Amino acid sequence: AQAQAGEHVLVTGASGGVGSAAVQLAKRRGARVTAIAGSTKAAEVRAIGADRVVGRDDDVVALLGEESVDLVVDNVAGPHFDSMLKLLRRGGRYVSSGAIGGPIVSHGWRWVALTLIALLSSSVTSGAQPPTAEGDRLIAEFGLREAAVPMSQQQGWRPPQKIIVDASIPGLIEALRGQVPGVQFFGASTTAAIDMLSGADALIGSTAFICDERLLAAGKDLRWLQSVYAGVEACAAQSNTLMQRKIVVTNLRAISAPVIAEHVIAFTFALSRGLDAWIPLRMQRVWADDSRQPPMTVISGKTMLIVGLGGIGNEVAKRAHALGMRVIATRATPQAKPDHVDYVGASSELEKLIGEADVVVNALPLTAATTGLFDAAMFARMRRSAFFINVGRGQTVVTADLTAALQNKTIAAAALDVVDPEPLPKTDPLWDQPNLVLTPHVSGSSDLGVDSSLRVLRENLRRYASGGRLLSVVDVKRGY
Repeated sequence: AQAQAGEHVLVTGASGGVGSAAVQLAKRRGARVTAIAGSTKAAEVRAIGADRVVGRDDDVVALLGEESVDLVVDNVAGPHFDSMLKLLRRGGRYVSSGAIGGPIVSHGWRWVALTLIALLSSSVTSGAQPPTAEGDRLIAEFGLREAAVPMSQQQGWRPPQKIIVDASIPGLIEALRGQVPGVQFFGASTTAAIDMLSGADALIGSTAFICDERLLAAGKDLRWLQSVYAGVEACAAQSNTLMQRKIVVTNLRAISAPVIAEHVIAFTFALSRGLDAWIPLRMQRVWADDSRQPPMTVISGKTMLIVGLGGIGNEVAKRAHALGMRVIATRATPQAKPDHVDYVGASSELEKLIGEADVVVNALPLTAATTGLFDAAMFARMRRSAFFINVGRGQTVVTADLTAALQNKTIAAAALDVVDPEPLPKTDPLWDQPNLVLTPHVSGSSDLGVDSSLRVLRENLRRYASGGRLLSVVDVKRGY
């Protein structure tokens, strides 16, 4: 019975705790709200977002006239029951959290039961999404965003019957089976999936799997692609096809962001405290004297520039700010500035801002605009004492130019979790740079496992099946 954008929601008992919460949630989802409340509480109910407040003793039907209601949230379940049913449109939804009594009982239990069954049945066929506390928790925990339009209003959507899952990801199909009754799940490799796509509604798996050109060509009925990763480069390469066919792509943006942010802070401390130099000396069993001591700095009071203030960048910013750093950032799309960031500039301001930073963190996705962005000219704009950290994408950096910047001391040091190419060839000179910390694309790994990822996958699966608003829809044209 979750309110949808543009719907008309009627809330009774709107001045109470449950009623006021219903008003605010409906407004947050873009609904128009009529509230029933006592005259002394009308101003308070308007203040929390109600578009119209009707008195408890007023004739609601007469006041609303020809207006129908899509959703009734009845926290009284008695005095206005007859009016509720008259106002509720065909296919509308009725939810009661009040005590059963009054006019409801006068209709007889059998009539009431049949009425509610009819309303619930029509809401299911219209693709209404049931409320989900898990969805709200995920949105709050990871800062995820819901799609503006529910799937039930998307061209070609239907309740799914068949979903193909990437068999190369251990345990994935077992984790999804049984989440939505009536849906058949089939695990397959990319090659095997080509002959299994007839009638398939969705693909779930790696980005390379779900956006494989051959699968898209064979999957004539596909309407949804869910990546189990954040990066969607393969889907961006198929953007014209996806947009023409109105196929929705979702990913797992921001799910690993807190863990990756800790990796960035670990990198920052490793470079600032000279661990890139101390650890090799230990391997040589050398107790270094002052002449061999690497430069050691404190990070409190220093400036960190986060290039790409998305899910990962925002989590890095929170931690850097807590450590006393001044945090500045760039972002491609304008949004409100978080309190833990001192300044947010446009992507075009990177060349100016990079010279202010003691630590530069690259958290960019790979797009046409970001490919090779960090080249010799960009490294030349950095302070010679600055550190460069990359947890975004390897191809956003020209590896040969970074190697030269480290060799020539154009920058002080670098810490990389991603490189281009991966794996880095054993003969690549980047390996030989002493002022480098390198980890093999593991910044998202932790003792937390994949529980958070599975929570989002299951939630999106339930939302798709019910025609609801998916989480983390990708703009395939932009590539993120």
